[in-house]
Amino acid sequence: MLALVDANNFFVSCERLFNPKLENRPVVVLSSNDGCVVARSQEAKALGIPMGAPAFEHQLTFKKYDVQVLSSNFSLYVDMSRRLMQIIEQFAPTSEVYSIDEAFILLEGIPEQEFVPFCTKLRETILRWIGLPVSIGIASTKTLTKVANHYAKKVGVFLINEENRKASLENFAVQEIWGIGSRLAQRLQAKGVYTALQLTECSDYWLKKELTVVGLRLAWELRGMPCLELHEVTDPKKSISTAKSFEAAIEDLETLCAILADYTAHVATKLREQESLASYISVFLTTNRHADEPQYSQEASMLLSTPTAYTPTLTSSAKKLLSSIYKPGYRYKRVGVLLGNFVSERSCQLNLFSQAASQKEAKTCNL
Repeated sequence: MLALVDANNFFVSCERLFNPKLENRPVVVLSSNDGCVVARSQEAKALGIPMGAPAFEHQLTFKKYDVQVLSSNFSLYVDMSRRLMQIIEQFAPTSEVYSIDEAFILLEGIPEQEFVPFCTKLRETILRWIGLPVSIGIASTKTLTKVANHYAKKVGVFLINEENRKASLENFAVQEIWGIGSRLAQRLQAKGVYTALQLTECSDYWLKKELTVVGLRLAWELRGMPCLELHEVTDPKKSISTAKSFEAAIEDLETLCAILADYTAHVATKLREQESLASYISVFLTTNRHADEPQYSQEASMLLSTPTAYTPTLTSSAKKLLSSIYKPGYRYKRVGVLLGNFVSERSCQLNLFSQAASQKEAKTCNL
């Protein structure tokens, strides 16, 4: 069995930790250039403010309902994310970080009757230690944990098993299924498929013909048969990162920069694969905390003047950040890079002075 831990309205929750006056008020967080809405409180959602909406289109709503409009603070969000994932790892050593505010955990060695109490304790611990509200969905597949987490938003922890699986899927709209986009949902609805349960009742032949093998696997997962690896899901990620521990400690900056450049090229490729551009980059550097030697851990981040997926630009920024936090005399064990604050490459809001650079990047999109 698996569980999906998802921080509720993550960016807004982080902001409320340091500004309690935002509690119980409609709040939206904007992208790095204050162009689009990237996070909403429940109160803001109730006002009908959509995710990704251009901020200027909703100025009247903001003013009428006294909506608190905030600029992104990704340094805060990354720090809170790291704390969240550390707590999750303490409870469940086998876990997969899916995004800045989500992680799958494997409930191995836990009796079935203890699934809900275990996740309830994890949820309470996260709230007590770092103040973040989370919801946890439990099921036998990753796609089903997404459905379970939808219901968990109201009750905290929700378990889907074979007894309530069909009832849970019966009221779950097809467009809400993990990996089903709006266009595909419209196609399914045109064929008379409106709910997740109806999708599972379609024949495998029809599913493969209409949705390809990816859609077929989604249906199998909804039936309770695990078959999807995390990287096979087509939902765009909210952040992309990579960090690995070295076999042997590294002291010189040049070697660290070379390793970081390789990591940055990797995440840039992933970014382009999902047709996104990054507005934020963060780099961290740390020694071996388990070694009996001087300890050092530091992180630096920056907002990019223009959202990009161009490898040389991202690599240059990453190296600058690494140089700013590097200190000679330490034996470093780990370096990492994170890209965040994504916007679609199809709807990117460009800086006035970035046109020439953007044209150059467009010609070298294979980098």
